[in-house]
Amino acid sequence: MPLATCNDLIASKGTKVYVSASLPADYLIATYDTLSWTEVGMVESVPEMGPNASVGTYTPLGTGKVCKYLTTEDMGDLSISIAKTGDAGLAILEANERTGANIAFKIELSDMGAPGVGAAPTRYCFIGMVTGLPVSPGSVEGVVMVNPTIAGQSDSWATAAAVNGS
Repeated sequence: MPLATCNDLIASKGTKVYVSASLPADYLIATYDTLSWTEVGMVESVPEMGPNASVGTYTPLGTGKVCKYLTTEDMGDLSISIAKTGDAGLAILEANERTGANIAFKIELSDMGAPGVGAAPTRYCFIGMVTGLPVSPGSVEGVVMVNPTIAGQSDSWATAAAVNGS
């Protein structure tokens, strides 16, 4: 595999966030693609996301060497920064805040047609619940922001058309 160059970089600009009140029947990307999605407008940033496993340890007396193994897996939390508007996507997040209801999320990168990517962009889809919706009025020169906290409830699935043919 050749060394990557600047031509291989994917800009964050153009990344989109979508929500759906409908839940998929399974966690396959093809099933997520059949859902009806509402874009969340005015998204300023999306943090790192995805599951993370904890590591357990065991040290046998005979060797004194630490053995490591994977234990529980946490699907992760994320807090997206969104300008507070009358946006339909934000309204879905607000309606589901602290209800315990799961909703579907899709984060779509701007990499359609990039090297190694086919005719569809890379998508990260998962189930989560909105556990909080803190508002940040900010400073005199800023805008009012909403930072929903989303607790991941399922694995994240990523796909690129060139890789999976979806």
